[in-house]
Amino acid sequence: MPDKNMKKIIFGITDLADVLFYELMAAGENIDAFCVNRKYITDTMHLGRKVVAYEDINDIYDVHELGCYIAVGYNSMNDARKKIYHELKEMEIKVLSFVHSSAVVMAERVGEGCLIFEHAILGPYSQAGICNIFYPKSMLSHHSVTGDFNFFAISCSVAGNVTVGNNCFIGNNAATKDGIHIADYTLIGAGSYLAHDTAEKECVVPARSVTIENHISTDFL
Repeated sequence: MPDKNMKKIIFGITDLADVLFYELMAAGENIDAFCVNRKYITDTMHLGRKVVAYEDINDIYDVHELGCYIAVGYNSMNDARKKIYHELKEMEIKVLSFVHSSAVVMAERVGEGCLIFEHAILGPYSQAGICNIFYPKSMLSHHSVTGDFNFFAISCSVAGNVTVGNNCFIGNNAATKDGIHIADYTLIGAGSYLAHDTAEKECVVPARSVTIENHISTDFL
């Protein structure tokens, strides 16, 4: 657990950062500031907190008494979040994790910097690496292992005994067969069902929805 006297900041000012800030406030955490690269700063305040330039962190804070939540999503297949993580570690800034009170975490191991939102489930004997994001109702089932810097979107379901590599994206309501291997940088689109091992940087999407011509809804229901 981080020191109660530690200054805590959120890297990012996107919707993800806003949601994380809301959840942290609800959990009674105190956030000192938002942080972002100087070129992205458009205002000095955000949600009632100051916005500081990432480039100035060493001048503003004692980095040995600073903790940072990384609220960066799946940009560049999660490489943007990976870059910030490694830079913070080089500066010896503690990377913080968040676990919502309604999440069910039975995992053997969860790496630092993970964000686990409401009603997410990490099943028995599962393992999660560093800086993974588990959106609401996402599931990593029993005995499954995920690497680092992955993004699990709303209501996705990874079945048991699945191995997920690094920098993968699993979209809303996507699901997998048990026992498969998902290679690094795999993208599984929303609503997909994955039943096979993937190759690195493979992109899996479901059959597209189409409009049925010459019919209206009441022809069917």
